[in-house]
Amino acid sequence: MHSTVPVKPQVRTKLTVKQTQHKNNSEDKFKLSILFIGLDSVSRLNLIRTMPKTMSHLHRTGWFELRGYNKVADNTFPNLMAILTGLNLDQIKKNCWPTKDSQLDDCPYIWYDFSNQGYVTAFGEDITKMSTFNYHKTGFINPPTDYYLRPYFLAAESKLQLKTRDQLDICLGPTSTTEHLLRYATDFASTFRHALYFALLWINNLSHNNHNTPAAMDFRFLQFFNELSEIGTLNNTLIIFLSDHGMRFGKIRETLIGWLEERLPFIYIWIPQWFRQKYPEVAKNIVTNRDRLTSPYDLHITLKDILGRNQASDMAESIESEKNVSSINGSVGCPTCVSLFDKVTYNRSCDDAGISPHWCTCNQYQTLSTTGDTVQAAAKFVLSEIQTRLQTAVTRIPQSKKCADLKLNRLVKVRGRVHNDSKHRDYVVLIETLPGSALFEATVRRLTETDDAFQILGTVSRINAYWSQSTCVNDLILKMYCYCINP
Repeated sequence: MHSTVPVKPQVRTKLTVKQTQHKNNSEDKFKLSILFIGLDSVSRLNLIRTMPKTMSHLHRTGWFELRGYNKVADNTFPNLMAILTGLNLDQIKKNCWPTKDSQLDDCPYIWYDFSNQGYVTAFGEDITKMSTFNYHKTGFINPPTDYYLRPYFLAAESKLQLKTRDQLDICLGPTSTTEHLLRYATDFASTFRHALYFALLWINNLSHNNHNTPAAMDFRFLQFFNELSEIGTLNNTLIIFLSDHGMRFGKIRETLIGWLEERLPFIYIWIPQWFRQKYPEVAKNIVTNRDRLTSPYDLHITLKDILGRNQASDMAESIESEKNVSSINGSVGCPTCVSLFDKVTYNRSCDDAGISPHWCTCNQYQTLSTTGDTVQAAAKFVLSEIQTRLQTAVTRIPQSKKCADLKLNRLVKVRGRVHNDSKHRDYVVLIETLPGSALFEATVRRLTETDDAFQILGTVSRINAYWSQSTCVNDLILKMYCYCINP
């Protein structure tokens, strides 16, 4: 089975309308196509370890790296939605996804804005059972883009022999799922090389459950980027090669470097040479931003920036008058975020970048003893918060009655920092609970110095696997906390 890229009738109509609108000018050659290639759960440091050939190629050929790119939420969905919508998870639930059973069609995805400007759009992932918009979600009722790969992968998984590794279907027939997606990317880019397109292609199976497996595809990714160059994609396309976060569970995650890596995914950006020449400040600013704090919200605003430049190009009387286009910064999820084409301030805080304290890598913590009364009280507070969430769920999710009452087995690690105002003290607390030997990590704030009043800053992370422990519940959040028992 092969995923092909035929020019669909509705796409041909879209391209014909756009050609009619621009038959007497050449504005489109001064616009960028957009290609996202995502690789799930790969930190910047793990890309260095596992894909040195690819890394060397990207550096040698002039790609821009952002070394301070910090995730804003736990898993793929909210981090990707920050890029696509500029909203945080609470805002998404309020505006377009009120329940987990609601369809996801009505969210303000930026690919709709590109489609309205005449772009051909595509979205695809290489997995169906754990895909970003379908894992414990309804997903899309209608295809969200002109080209949507989920129907192909559903058919391929049902008709072809599967090969499983690390509990993921890594091969469909004789071909790896990664190969399927990379071939589709080059076919799509080649088919629409003379048109404008927005494509987001996301690879899960290769790297989601094992931080070593990207090494197996290092040479293939090197070939892939060379293929994009050969078919001319680098001449007209902004290419974003990125991950959503680092490894979120496993032994590496129990280390300090693992804590950092989870929060610091890799991101490389290719900008065509003509765009660098037309907007010299863009290349200068993105080099400056390399070692500054950035987030997925900044990437969303960069896409808005490109949309704005496209509109300016349509209205500009001359190329020269377009050079001083200024971007519109800020999004609903992060009002203080900026386009990556603009200069990020050197002293930017996590709050400025839309990053909560639990995910912020800028704070310096010191390792503390686990025997102190205050840290033991913080550990018990984390457990009580988990228990409260489980008990609250009993009324709305009957299956949660099958979850065991958790007990604190031990405080594994604790790190602390004092704020500049000395009024608050924050702790990163790692506890182990029974039954199930679950490892939970939380960022906790001690509110006063006189008593042990605490506050959870953000979510409580589960940092070891829970494959078979929580099969009795079908709620994405509760699955992290629940240890199933017989009813």
